[in-house]
Amino acid sequence: MPPQQQRVALVTGASRGVGWGVATALQQQGWRVYGTSRHGNGPDGTVALTVDHTDDDAVAAAFAHIVDDTGRLDLLVNNAWASPPGFAGFTAKFYERPVSDWDSLIGIGLRSHYVAAVQAAQIMVPQGSGLIASTSSFGSRGHLHSVLYGVGKTGVDKMAYDMGAELAGTGVALGLLPGGTGNLPPEAPEAQAFSSANVDFAAFQAFLAARGLGSPLFAR
Repeated sequence: MPPQQQRVALVTGASRGVGWGVATALQQQGWRVYGTSRHGNGPDGTVALTVDHTDDDAVAAAFAHIVDDTGRLDLLVNNAWASPPGFAGFTAKFYERPVSDWDSLIGIGLRSHYVAAVQAAQIMVPQGSGLIASTSSFGSRGHLHSVLYGVGKTGVDKMAYDMGAELAGTGVALGLLPGGTGNLPPEAPEAQAFSSANVDFAAFQAFLAARGLGSPLFAR
């Protein structure tokens, strides 16, 4: 497919898990996919960018690189996440963990979604189209993993809702992907579309189609 006809996506945190699965699915459907990670790793066929999401200038440079390459951005999938130092799984109670866990789970995990969304909106609003999607979780509606995990995911959901209100009429849409569901039973609604290890692309494609992005070709 000629590059000028491809839809363009950026998936943050694309080196593993849900991010890897989403980036792979999009690439297999003909999208030009850019993925960020701290070490520049990503699925075959995607453009892997080395980005530290604690560095706002590095994030801005990644978006500028994509615009320089393609002239547009159709989809941002916010999936970057950072585990706290010394993290070995969600086994300790909140009062048994250091308060500095906030800096990773909220200061990076939630903030990185906001920073990337700002950059994406500055591209998408002038072009009059686009979708900003963020990886949500059952943890925003019930206890899952830890207190700060739930706080972060609830923040992601509320941020998407409020950004959607402020982007009304611009042609830019907001969406939530139900990710991080690997520990839920398969019959749970949140597990129907995505798991922490892979993506059911049929469900993801339906998600995109419902927002006018079902085809890798631009609407003419």
